[in-house]
Amino acid sequence: MIMGLLCIIVFMNIYVEHKAHSTSSRDTADNETRAMMESFQMGIPATNTHVGHGEGPRSGVMRGSHSHRHQEEQRGSGHFRGQQRPQEQDSEEQGRMMMMMGNIAQIAHQREIEFIRSQQAKKHDNEAKDKEEDEHSFSDSSVKSDDSSVHHPVAGLSCKAHGGPDEEQDEDSKRVLEALVYWSDIPSDAQWRSPHSPVAGTKKYLTFEPDEGGFNNIRMAFETAVVLAVGTGRTLVLPPDMNFYLLTDPGASSKKSFGFQNFYDLVSIAKEHAGLEIISFEKFLKDEAMQGKLLDIRNGKPTFPPMNITDWNGGLPPNFLGYRLPSHNQGNSLWNWMRQVTMPVDWAPNQCVAAIPDQPGKEAEQEVQETWKALQREDADRKKKLPPTFKFVWRNRFHSFDGNPGAVDGTPLNRLSEMLAQREQLCIYNQTMQESKVVHVMGEQASGSRMLVHFYAFLYFQNWKHDLWTKRFVRDHLRYGDEIQCAAARIVQAVRAEAREANAALGLDKDDVSFHTMHIRRGDFQFEQVRNMSPEDILDLNVKKWFTKKKVVYVATDERDEKFFEPFRKYYKLYFMSDFKHLLEGVDSHYFGMIDQIVASQGDVFVGVFFSTFTGFINRMRGYHSQKLKLEGHEQGAINSYYYVPNQLAHKRKAMFEYQAVEPAFWQREFPVSWRDIDHDLSEWPT
Repeated sequence: MIMGLLCIIVFMNIYVEHKAHSTSSRDTADNETRAMMESFQMGIPATNTHVGHGEGPRSGVMRGSHSHRHQEEQRGSGHFRGQQRPQEQDSEEQGRMMMMMGNIAQIAHQREIEFIRSQQAKKHDNEAKDKEEDEHSFSDSSVKSDDSSVHHPVAGLSCKAHGGPDEEQDEDSKRVLEALVYWSDIPSDAQWRSPHSPVAGTKKYLTFEPDEGGFNNIRMAFETAVVLAVGTGRTLVLPPDMNFYLLTDPGASSKKSFGFQNFYDLVSIAKEHAGLEIISFEKFLKDEAMQGKLLDIRNGKPTFPPMNITDWNGGLPPNFLGYRLPSHNQGNSLWNWMRQVTMPVDWAPNQCVAAIPDQPGKEAEQEVQETWKALQREDADRKKKLPPTFKFVWRNRFHSFDGNPGAVDGTPLNRLSEMLAQREQLCIYNQTMQESKVVHVMGEQASGSRMLVHFYAFLYFQNWKHDLWTKRFVRDHLRYGDEIQCAAARIVQAVRAEAREANAALGLDKDDVSFHTMHIRRGDFQFEQVRNMSPEDILDLNVKKWFTKKKVVYVATDERDEKFFEPFRKYYKLYFMSDFKHLLEGVDSHYFGMIDQIVASQGDVFVGVFFSTFTGFINRMRGYHSQKLKLEGHEQGAINSYYYVPNQLAHKRKAMFEYQAVEPAFWQREFPVSWRDIDHDLSEWPT
């Protein structure tokens, strides 16, 4: 039985490795692998299951592939259709199959021996290593807020140790760094603990699977998981370092797998916050699973990780365990095991709002229920006043907030009404969940609970101060690390120098360093009505209305054909990241997409792509800046950003200039509620 399973697994691994050389579509490999395994189960050879590279095999697909590693967008879900078993097979075919299975059995045995030996060698090496942790490593460690061994403030930005700009060297460098910083240092925030935090001496955990999409989807789901953990007082368990979808560049560096600590300064974040603890997945497995503390939810008996492995860093080793097995409808072997020993969060963000009570216990839970009932009554009254032909009551509620944002310290009813959108359920962090030792957030569309949603569009806090705290926490701490910020700062400084010269030629102030920015999404972007727009349409229908002629324009794009931009060069002085590659020496190219986002956020006018989560995060950073600088329209959360779209989507062009409540699809853009007035009445915050 075991050998048979290993045969299937190893063949799958070999097959996928082979396909990796012949196709660039991960979805194609996934489905062809699935076809292979299902065919093996049926005793027949698999036939090819060809899937186009544009959309992939799943419904509702949005996949990103930027030349500068612009990892983004949504991957949908669907079901693979197995090959039909033929009525007859000739004996020659059966002979080939038997021979193949025999060869695979030998390979499986050899792979098993190699893996065991590699684990033994790894254990020996780990024991011989110095136990001191690198400041950016979470391997087999925990991070507590009162541990001051390795720490620097997350607030501010210093680039002296990251290749500049050096704020101590000249005023220009200092101004550039000040321009990039949208985050704040609020000491009272660092002392806050969730009222749901477990009593001293006990621990409760939140584990999560990274989203199955590109980096900006992964970032979005990561934010939701972190906020859910800190908002409920749970220890955040980071997933193992693994291969992120589309975040692979063989020529970039020796690093092929990543953890969130590679992009965020999680060590310092945890050290700053009294109510946040972060541990590695390896430590979690050693402290809990290997001590028999994780019980199978089906029979209540202790259970252990697959093959008793605790160190899953490096793409879920051995690699073949990272792929779905025929007996697993969802996830891979590690995550399927986790779903059997934890309480999986089965909330569907498109169907319900996740409500966090003000306090633990039944009474606080009942208060949330009462708010929900009041909202249902309000919607029923609203329906009575609408024409019988009005189909969606929620649309009427949603539009009541157009240009009319609710007070951030408003009643629970008003705040829930503003964020509910079309959803008809409330998913409460109830007493059962509160008492669970481990809750687990899933990352797959097929799970039905994929967190492809902005944290602020899904997590509702009954206490408005808790709501604002989480929004400030994300703004002030879940920002890209200093190495990424400083690389972007060098490019911004160079672009500003070019802009100063161009602006002087236009007769503007000699100290004017303003420039425009754009994100142009092409590649395999699912939304053809935007992807297939010609350069002339992007210009004539959109950009020329908003950009000043002959100004410097920095373009973040995945379009590799330089000829595409020739019409733009007639009107503007264009710059791309490739023009500043000399400023990125020694910087891992896996960071390039994030660097592009930061640079693009600095434009005085920005034009981006609707439906793009890459553009979305640029706009969120611009929203943070607008609040800090109190730019025009900041009271409503408006920002000076446009979307280039064809005429049939003309109503989307100026969507960022007017306040709107959150609406589906929640990932398609960012909403002002995430940055508007989130520092409200900080003097009232208890310290």
